[in-house]
Amino acid sequence: MNKPVKISLITLGIIAGLIVLLIAYLLLFFDVNDYKAQIESRVQEQTGRELSINGDMSLSVFPWLGLEVNDLSLSNAKGFEEPLMARFQKALFKVKLLPLLKKDIHIGTLELKQFQIHLAKNEQGVTNWQDLVPEPAKGPGQKQPSEPGAGAMELAGLTIERIRFEQGSLSWLDQTSNTRAQLKDFDFRLGPVQLKSPFPFEISAVVSSNQPRINRAELDCSGKASLDPDRQIVTLEGLQIKTTAEGAAIPGDQAELSLTTDATFDYPNQTLTLAGLEAGIHDLSLRADLKGTSLLEEPEFSGTFDIKEFNPKKLLQELQLPPLETSDPDALTAVAAGGRFSASQKKVAISDLQARLDDTSLQGTSQVSGFETPKIEFSLQADDIDLDRYLPPKAEKKQESGQPEESPTAAVGLPLDTLRALDLTGQLEVGTLTVKKMNLNKVTVQVRAKDGILSIDPLTADLYQGTIQNTTRVDVRSETPKVETKNNLNSIFIEPLLGDLLGRKFVSGEGGIEADLDFQGLTSGDILSSLNGDLSLLFENGSIKGVNIPALIRSASALLKGRQPAEPEDQTTDFTSFQASADLQKGLIRRSSLELLSPLLRIDGQGQVDLLQKLLDYDLTVHIPEDISEKYSELADLSGSSIPLKITGDLDSPSYSLGLEGALKDQLQKRGGELLDKELDKLKEKLDIKKQAPDSGQESEQAVDPKKLLKGFFD
Repeated sequence: MNKPVKISLITLGIIAGLIVLLIAYLLLFFDVNDYKAQIESRVQEQTGRELSINGDMSLSVFPWLGLEVNDLSLSNAKGFEEPLMARFQKALFKVKLLPLLKKDIHIGTLELKQFQIHLAKNEQGVTNWQDLVPEPAKGPGQKQPSEPGAGAMELAGLTIERIRFEQGSLSWLDQTSNTRAQLKDFDFRLGPVQLKSPFPFEISAVVSSNQPRINRAELDCSGKASLDPDRQIVTLEGLQIKTTAEGAAIPGDQAELSLTTDATFDYPNQTLTLAGLEAGIHDLSLRADLKGTSLLEEPEFSGTFDIKEFNPKKLLQELQLPPLETSDPDALTAVAAGGRFSASQKKVAISDLQARLDDTSLQGTSQVSGFETPKIEFSLQADDIDLDRYLPPKAEKKQESGQPEESPTAAVGLPLDTLRALDLTGQLEVGTLTVKKMNLNKVTVQVRAKDGILSIDPLTADLYQGTIQNTTRVDVRSETPKVETKNNLNSIFIEPLLGDLLGRKFVSGEGGIEADLDFQGLTSGDILSSLNGDLSLLFENGSIKGVNIPALIRSASALLKGRQPAEPEDQTTDFTSFQASADLQKGLIRRSSLELLSPLLRIDGQGQVDLLQKLLDYDLTVHIPEDISEKYSELADLSGSSIPLKITGDLDSPSYSLGLEGALKDQLQKRGGELLDKELDKLKEKLDIKKQAPDSGQESEQAVDPKKLLKGFFD
């Protein structure tokens, strides 16, 4: 053996011997408890805090360099509520000594038991750990952020056999917002860990807070994590989070939530990726893929989402929330949605939306920006939707308890504060829309809301073989909403519209309606009593159902003549043209004029309708043509006459009254006078009466009046 080798072996032997002697000395003669006072004093000098080591300490050297401390506490900063910032019943740390020489960290155990940590922020915004953290350098000499991995210690390896935090608690108090939160029964288990290899972890705790109000939330979290210190990337695989929460902030005061995903956090690039994220609460399930960027500066997130079909009514029931009652029990029982999203501190946007509401397919885009005063924008398209299915069920006119039906003074539940703050711009297109049983096709709605003004301008649609165009303006700036609306219906067939809308087909024909109306109020009574505006309509080639005015005239004429009237074929009055116009003032349709033209007669006149009392009062005139006898010989006596027609009573069942007796009397007098003149003319020709002159014997030019001769016969 050469000399250098011998010297090296001797040197290593001496070093090893010294280490053995040192370890032996430490184990036999060194007691770390003798240094408690020095440690406590040193902490006091460096931090101004009081460190108390009330239990025993133990030190191990080889093969594990370890320290165990029992009953350790650190006082809180001055001015904070809790006297202690931290307390540990047991703290244990072990690391292998020899691998440290090769930059290979091998941690055997990191253990904390029965610990309490109190974190806080005072009213001035100062935290209770701020004095323990060195302030960053300021000014020109401040160090700039280093490149990824720069300055980091290059590890040959990292092994952690286990980390255990058991029976811990963590509290948070923010006096600036009076927010309190607490983490109790905190358990954390991690390991074994190998650098750049996945390692398991488990976390469980019970959470509570006052803002939001959560009385108790049992949290369980597990998965596998991996660390790449060179690239500064943290990866979580199979992350699972489950919680059962109770409290006022939880819908229904109680809920079960779950979440699974794979997550990757790239510190140098400030990105976060969540792949295959699945979250659920009862019947509601969400799947998403998400990527976040600029996390430490201005975070932005984007990705895709898919909400699986769920039953909203069932979900509300499970969450113990008030139910949504619909006229169709099967409505609002199947909802699904999917699309792309993006979110930042300034706005949230959804694009490529594909959604389904029961039998309705919906697609489009939407976004919300400016969260303090949100601005909402949307463009949506739907195929077919029946809004009647989603209306509340019709209330009984009288309850079993004898309570009367809803009063006209019952207020409409408009969310006025929400509408006043609403900033909205949007467009909605619907293939077929059913509302109040009316069917509208190719519906387009432009809506705008800002500064307490809600406007629809315009709403257009195909309606019963015609079209409708509407503009509406709702002003909710005051406590009493004001509404202005203009409607123009063109070339519509009115009979099927009335049948669908009111269930009664009392008018038929093709034509249009124009209405320019305004009203105000929150109750039906206030709305009707404030209704003002103009109304006009014109329909052609139709009929009025429920009354046969020609038959009514024939029956009345027969009764006056002592004959039995014939039964009418039907209760219909045909017309070639029916037009009406009116102005409305305070719920009263006044100065209402109408004209009806039919092949047999003409009707015109004026009247009014009280919408509040549901009463009408019209004075009309039925004009009989001269040639009426060609169609109805029994009405020959009424040819050319005008017959008063009075319509009064309830809107739903009006009464009709004909002034036929006066018309017949006038007609008889007229016919009698004409007949008398004809007969007297004949008599005058036959008698040829002439008065002779008394002296000359010649005929007098003064004729005798035959009417005087017949005076008394017709008186």
